Amino acid sequence: MGTVPPTHLDNMGPGDFTSSGHFIVLTDIDEDGMVSVKDPNSKTNSKKKWDVNTLVPQIMGLWSYAY
Repeated sequence: MGTVPPTHLDNMGPGDFTSSGHFIVLTDIDEDGMVSVKDPNSKTNSKKKWDVNTLVPQIMGLWSYAY
């Protein structure tokens, strides 16, 4: 797969990251489809690899740009 640019922002809805709304940054997707994130509110979440199927239902919006 490869590295997701640090310019990929996700607005997460209620779930594993928040009870109301919260932004995280996706930083990497490994060959097994596990996603690394940077969560400014949780070192624990930032150290963990996340299954994409866990993240997708919680995503309210996402933005990615390249320059």
